[in-house]
Amino acid sequence: MGKLLRLTDVTLTDTAAPRIAHSAGISGALNRYIAGHVNLTDGARVTSLADYQGNNTANLWTSQGHGPLLGTDAGAGIRYLDFSATEAAKGMLRASNSAVNPVTLAVVVTTGKNSSNFIAHNGYAFARAANGQYSMKSGATSAYGGPSGDGWIVIVATFDGANSAMLIGGTTVSGSTLPVPAAAQGDFNLGDYQISPGARIAEVIKWPRALDATERTAVRTALRAHYPAAA
Repeated sequence: MGKLLRLTDVTLTDTAAPRIAHSAGISGALNRYIAGHVNLTDGARVTSLADYQGNNTANLWTSQGHGPLLGTDAGAGIRYLDFSATEAAKGMLRASNSAVNPVTLAVVVTTGKNSSNFIAHNGYAFARAANGQYSMKSGATSAYGGPSGDGWIVIVATFDGANSAMLIGGTTVSGSTLPVPAAAQGDFNLGDYQISPGARIAEVIKWPRALDATERTAVRTALRAHYPAAA
């Protein structure tokens, strides 16, 4: 007679293995990182983050500083990676990726005003200005827009060097003038020596193509269904 397998024998929250997740709205994502899948307690330091899509070569690792802390926004019901603590070198999680252009990035985030880059990919980046607006960046060129209020927000941005655009809080911001980075690094970073007011990131998804306006809306709708506190 075979051995019965009890639920207590199984680690259901093993972040090294892909498992069922909420919908991303559009299939075909290359990488997906979800703070809610980290099998650690709040306050623990996160030194590595598995790629939910199962692309093990794209796991994120602490390469500089100390790495973020895991936390939960109880009011919003959102688990997050906290890059906003006041340590002098909070550091980042990084993966070395082959250059992907065009690319679409979706992020569920809250961050303070006038914060440095909180996500960077192959020369592209997200940041937030002193006036509260978010920006998509390529080198020294930026496109700003969207809501300026605080709180959790869903950003879905396509970077393609010609028709770049950012959907944020239901508003589309044109970044068509953003150039393809001249010196593509091939890196994918969460956090960038974030200190207060740094970012709290719940989820990041990457597609290796340019999602159109309808697809970006589908992604935002799906993520807001899972994170209803996010604009």
